[in-house]
Amino acid sequence: MRETIPGMRYLARLAMLCVVTGSLAACGSVTSPSSLTAFDFTGSIDPLGSSFQSFSVGKTGEMQLTLQSLTPRPVVGFVTVAIGTPVGSVCSPYSAYYITQTAVGQQYAFGQVTKGSYCVLIADNNAVLTQSAAFSIHLLHP
Repeated sequence: MRETIPGMRYLARLAMLCVVTGSLAACGSVTSPSSLTAFDFTGSIDPLGSSFQSFSVGKTGEMQLTLQSLTPRPVVGFVTVAIGTPVGSVCSPYSAYYITQTAVGQQYAFGQVTKGSYCVLIADNNAVLTQSAAFSIHLLHP
């Protein structure tokens, strides 16, 4: 019985060392909100259409997105915005970064992203547009 207690202590210390080491490594590469990069995406979408723009993230951190304008706004309903990965000529959205009822002027915060290539997508998936609409999206990323 005495042998297992020192062995358990060793495992507990090893686990704690791994947690501390991992935390320190992560802290060195995370971008604070004050040093985010601004990216603006403007254009227009047709009824039942979509548009996307690719961008690159240079560091690990959180992302924020705001649909700044949509003109003319739909009388009823919302457009969809999403963050995803560019795949050829399309933007493949991540399910956790997909907003089906995007309000104009509302800022949406997304979880942590890592360095890499991404895309921002706007779409009339809910069939709410009756004519082409001009939009402006403001994105903050690490």
